[in-house]
Amino acid sequence: MDKSNIRYFLSFLALFFATSLLWFRIQLHSDILHWEALARDLFDLGGKWSDWRFPPAPAYFPETLLYFLTYKILPNSYYRVFFISVAQVFMLLTAVIWTSKQIYPQISIRAREVLILLLTFVTLTAANSGMWLYFYSNSTHFSSILFSLICLGLIIRFYEKPSLLCAIYLTLINTIAPASTAIYLINFLIPAIVTALFLLIMGKFTNYSWINRNKILSILGILSISFLLFFFINPLITLNKPLEGKMPLTFKGARDSFNLFLNNTANAFSFDNRFTFTLSTLILLSLCFLIYILFINKKQNVANLLQINSENTVNDNWKFLFSCLFLFIVMPINVFGALLSGGFRDLYAYRYFTFFLSLILIMMVIVADKIHYFSSKKYKLVFYFICFAIIFFSILKIKEKKFVDIINMPSLMAKNPVSCLLNIEKEGFILQSGIANYWHARGVSEFLTKKNWILATLNNITPFYWISSMGPIRRPDHYQYKYNFVISSMNDYPFYFTPDKIEKYLPLPSKKHKCADGNTEIWLYTDNTLDIAVRNMFNRFLFPKKLSDTYQSEGRLLPGEIGRTIGLARSADSLRDKPGFLSYGPYIFLNEGKYKISVIYSTAGSEGSTVGYIDMGRFNIAQPNVLYKQFLQSNTEGQLSTVIDIPPNGISDFEIRSWFSGKGEMTINSIEIKRITELAEVY
Repeated sequence: MDKSNIRYFLSFLALFFATSLLWFRIQLHSDILHWEALARDLFDLGGKWSDWRFPPAPAYFPETLLYFLTYKILPNSYYRVFFISVAQVFMLLTAVIWTSKQIYPQISIRAREVLILLLTFVTLTAANSGMWLYFYSNSTHFSSILFSLICLGLIIRFYEKPSLLCAIYLTLINTIAPASTAIYLINFLIPAIVTALFLLIMGKFTNYSWINRNKILSILGILSISFLLFFFINPLITLNKPLEGKMPLTFKGARDSFNLFLNNTANAFSFDNRFTFTLSTLILLSLCFLIYILFINKKQNVANLLQINSENTVNDNWKFLFSCLFLFIVMPINVFGALLSGGFRDLYAYRYFTFFLSLILIMMVIVADKIHYFSSKKYKLVFYFICFAIIFFSILKIKEKKFVDIINMPSLMAKNPVSCLLNIEKEGFILQSGIANYWHARGVSEFLTKKNWILATLNNITPFYWISSMGPIRRPDHYQYKYNFVISSMNDYPFYFTPDKIEKYLPLPSKKHKCADGNTEIWLYTDNTLDIAVRNMFNRFLFPKKLSDTYQSEGRLLPGEIGRTIGLARSADSLRDKPGFLSYGPYIFLNEGKYKISVIYSTAGSEGSTVGYIDMGRFNIAQPNVLYKQFLQSNTEGQLSTVIDIPPNGISDFEIRSWFSGKGEMTINSIEIKRITELAEVY
């Protein structure tokens, strides 16, 4: 076998072993499991795409597409996540080698070996650090680096030989890529437009024959059309705007991003992790090497590398010149775009820069290949040493861990609730559906025996509609979930889903189960009180969004100046309470139309006495707008109902108030606001 083929084989073998280590990096937490929940909802539960709210970087291509393709093929979510991570490695490898050949068609097989080895080390670093690059981690923006590399190669090909097929590819990718992640806009699309404009200006003041005005204008046209298509198509794909993820353009946001950028940079060059330190140092040295070779070294400067003659013409190396120019344009746009937008806001945000960082390494390899560095004997020794070191290290890592055992291991955040719920099932309690904080929802559900549905809510039991479906909330009868357990934690940052916070919004459980970890507490319900409370909460959540015609609330959830909660109701009596408002709220906006308002109440006291009154309208203004008022006599109970007609402008901060006179007893069980449609019948 030829020695070059041996090295090629060794580089792929090293990549294979490094990629296998990604298996041990997978943690199935609620973020990564949203793809599993999405596929299950669409393919098994009859869910709707329109109900889903995705993150700011939804990763439609290639991650979501690959997940859908493997959902019915691979046995579980762990295998699917690993498969997609491996697929990303080899997609990135293909893009790197293909783009390198577009930049420098004469690239040697040794240079390609180095590119494979560099990707191998990047993958090894990802597998042994907190670096977010592949699918197993969260919000990696992988499509940005993949499509940016491909489009750089496509632009070079189109510029060299324009074709309709190449134009279609460019248009298609530049339309779908920013839909997958908006980072693509500052990674490629905007820098590419700036580069094209720069070349147009440069062409006016120079005589370089390779600067063709018509071709540049064609590329600008393709990119501009793609940009417009993105803004037209994206709302058709992303139907519900992300709840979070888009930082406002403020000085504070930019300052915080800059501080995090400094922290990220310090961490990248920290000795705490030898892999990230080595990779960061390698990229920095590669950039310095590029700058030195291109602009400082007199023997191998940019003019010599491009073989520019006295008549200002260049040969095929214009591709290399264009790529260098693009690199030095994309770097400031990418960095300052991320910082000034306030989007650089976590300790893994260097993932926003993966495209130009990878391009630095590619250009370094091409320059080294141009000056024939890879022909030296030292290179061969270093190559073999690195390959065998990576293979040996990977084998040791694989021996330390077991491939199978890790599959059924929940994330650290979900480990204790999972163990506790499985023990509860063993004791004979039948788990149906539950509610919990975000990290204890999908992250726990995936590891239960029946993968019981767990709804993510805030600690006021309002749905946390974030990377999830509105389907179980809007169409509970379709999903048929029955809620009978709650997962709470004593120490729960940042959601504070603690027993003392949630108890005011939930009915008393049949049993409170203290888990062995001392932090987790499971509330169990043997009746339907939790299910009723959760369904009423759905209506309260949907009504202001115009997604439900009914707003319902138990008396205990209403605020009040006096009284106390008893079961699901709010009550006051003359022995303990002075005159005042027993309940008020809910301060919602009612659009134009007719509404049936109902209050279920009861009173007690001396015969013929007035216990209080109920009024409705807007009262937090100088001249209250009273739409209805009814005095309540003692010893009555039932449902007080009325129909009110809201004018065209609607009414803000609508309230249903109950006033207690200080005589007898008064109890508010519940209130209901129901929009009357044309076909509705009022009773």
